Amino acid sequence: MRNPFEYGGVVEGDAFCNRTTERVDLARAIRNHEKLFVFSERRFGKTSLVQAVLAGLSKRSTVCAYVDLWPTDNEATFVAA
Repeated sequence: MRNPFEYGGVVEGDAFCNRTTERVDLARAIRNHEKLFVFSERRFGKTSLVQAVLAGLSKRSTVCAYVDLWPTDNEATFVAA
């Protein structure tokens, strides 16, 4: 049987599923200018979740930016990001 789930990168479109509550909560927090952290173990879909929500907000004329800080390991690389 073939695994129906995509993994190993950012999941988009129909492959991104079953995160309705998280999407609604995150979008509301962003629209309300709340400070928040999205954290969990590796490979749990944090990046996919954030990018899906930002894409939805961008369609509604909300200006969004995504900055990947994973490769930063010091102040200089953080500022350069």
